[in-house]
Amino acid sequence: MPFPDYPVLLTVVLIANWPIYTRLMQFFFGDASGLAQALGYWALPDLLSLIMNRYWEDQWAEFRLTLWLILCAGVVVAEYRLAALLLDGWYAHVMCCKPAGP
Repeated sequence: MPFPDYPVLLTVVLIANWPIYTRLMQFFFGDASGLAQALGYWALPDLLSLIMNRYWEDQWAEFRLTLWLILCAGVVVAEYRLAALLLDGWYAHVMCCKPAGP
């Protein structure tokens, strides 16, 4: 994986999206205890959850956790790519390649 062109921008986007992460967490899990329960199911082997008669609860919790992580990462990637594209365009047109006046 290549190193990001703007690591500071990536850090800012990661931190600025904290409210989005928490809102998605509330949507998928209700509260932090629901997230902790999903993490517990993720750490629990499927065979053990099958023996404990909680297999489908385990699968549902793991699915919600995976979807939450994908959405959080997708928001960050989309915002970073858009901001990097805007910064690259701004740099190319304003700073670097501005035509010289007469």
